[in-house]
Amino acid sequence: MKRWPNLQDYNKALAPENLQRSLKLAGFEGSQIQTNVYGIPAAISGGFAYIYQLILKDGSKKALRLFHSAQEERLPSMEAAYGLAARIAGSRDPLAAAFIEAHWISNGFFVEDLAVPAIIMDWVDEPVLASWIEKQYRNRDQMRALRKKLCKLQSNLEASQIIHGDIQANNIAITKHNAPILLDYDSLGERNAYDSRWEKGHIHFQHPDEKRHVNGIDRFPFLVMDLGLAILEEEPGLFETYSQGENILFTADDFYNPHSSQLLAAAAAIPSLTAACELFASICTGPSNAVPTITVFHEKTGIQLENTAQTAAAHGHQEIIKTQTEATQKEAVTETRPRKTAEQESKSYRPVYPVYAASSFLYLVQQNGLLNPMPNLESLPIIGQKIELIGKIHEVKQGRTKYDDPYVFVNFNDWRRGGIKLIFWAEGLDAFGDQAPDDTWKDRWVSVTGMVDEPYEGRASFPQFSITINDPSQIRLISSKEAERRLTAAQALPTPAPITGQASSAARRNAAAQPIQGHAVQDRIAGRPSNADLLRQLEQEMKAPLQSQNSFLSQSSPLPSTSSSQSSGCIWFLLVLLGMVLWILIGR
Repeated sequence: MKRWPNLQDYNKALAPENLQRSLKLAGFEGSQIQTNVYGIPAAISGGFAYIYQLILKDGSKKALRLFHSAQEERLPSMEAAYGLAARIAGSRDPLAAAFIEAHWISNGFFVEDLAVPAIIMDWVDEPVLASWIEKQYRNRDQMRALRKKLCKLQSNLEASQIIHGDIQANNIAITKHNAPILLDYDSLGERNAYDSRWEKGHIHFQHPDEKRHVNGIDRFPFLVMDLGLAILEEEPGLFETYSQGENILFTADDFYNPHSSQLLAAAAAIPSLTAACELFASICTGPSNAVPTITVFHEKTGIQLENTAQTAAAHGHQEIIKTQTEATQKEAVTETRPRKTAEQESKSYRPVYPVYAASSFLYLVQQNGLLNPMPNLESLPIIGQKIELIGKIHEVKQGRTKYDDPYVFVNFNDWRRGGIKLIFWAEGLDAFGDQAPDDTWKDRWVSVTGMVDEPYEGRASFPQFSITINDPSQIRLISSKEAERRLTAAQALPTPAPITGQASSAARRNAAAQPIQGHAVQDRIAGRPSNADLLRQLEQEMKAPLQSQNSFLSQSSPLPSTSSSQSSGCIWFLLVLLGMVLWILIGR
């Protein structure tokens, strides 16, 4: 396949007038795609695919999954993975309860004349783990119940010799009875034939050993979830300190340097978890082929899920170290994992997605070749990309749609200047409840994770980019110090690849579209500010009036080359010139 369609391509093909020509599947005649308030198909970003809600003629729902990037040589293995998932879901294996019906269709969807593979899956209305835990983390009984179910799920996977390949908080849905359902079967495979070349997994659930031995692929993320939930059983307040939305508590930093982890230090102070935390630290620094199952981990640390209270290992710390060493010698190949360099260990923030400063969004995309000078919205690689957005809130605007549904726009600058905003539609506001954004959010710093929507082309002179917020796990209020830490750290790191480890085809087609933090040195040479520089300028810019000609956006971003914008530019120029003349006259 020469290239994958981008978000705009898919949205156009899924428009009501084109859907029946695009979706050529028997039994799906008369289906509709869920759209947003603007009438644009509502896409959810998942890995290297977009997910749409397909509403069938009888009112039932299916998930339509369409790829925007994947290496063509991987397609046969993915097709086989979904074949395996279908066999498991239709079997009497105990593992079947954790699978939903999913079918790979090689030529079921067409974008113009291009046939692309599609996946039709059951639509799951249950929240994913990242969303579920936002509401349940203070419920000790719920934490314990889910841990039992996750332990059972891992046992069933091990018994069936099946590897999921991408266990993480966004790939597990939680039912009303705390039963986990596995989602995303792209890397599903039999244990003895597992190929880890393709799937890199979510960094907050990966073992740091780059060799990615099959023992660590699923076992390590299950341990990360189990220990995180166990910590919340005892100290739920730690969630507010350490959760970043897509993780539970742990991040990649804890795995790379566990002996300097503040979270592990705090958790180890809980008597019932001291042994578990010390063994987990040893697992992180050891090779991935020595990662144990949850059951073995519990046995070695004295954790008893069936009892009301956890108990520390009866034979003390020395016995824990002894048994861990014996388990490692028995199971692991005789090898040691290379230690990270001092430079690698010192990195204090490892972003999952490319990091952008919100108030300078237009500047960033322009300087990286996206607006030159007027955006061609059909070819912007940033659209449809999942990013981390960091910024200070300028305005919270509440309103109602023409259907009288509530909405909230969170702006990072005066909306008339364009840029990017957060959109909370009615569904998103319902998810937030009484924690929905209001005027108390003004002047607060936030970190947001989400996909850049297809822009709504209104009457504004500048393009209006947005991220739709559907769940509280997407957003975190942070301090200005934390905002600076993340932006500063991000500029020193390579641009993160998508979670799957694959670069999007759109990004490959436009290498200039890489976020600025990946090219900090080149930017300084070229005279362009880095994220940190932009952060320092932010306070000044936000205090400046709209008419100010001193902001970096006004100085550096050429106005769109339309007649209206040219006229507007002339008016501003004349006003500034008149002001200068008056100042000179008055001064004299």
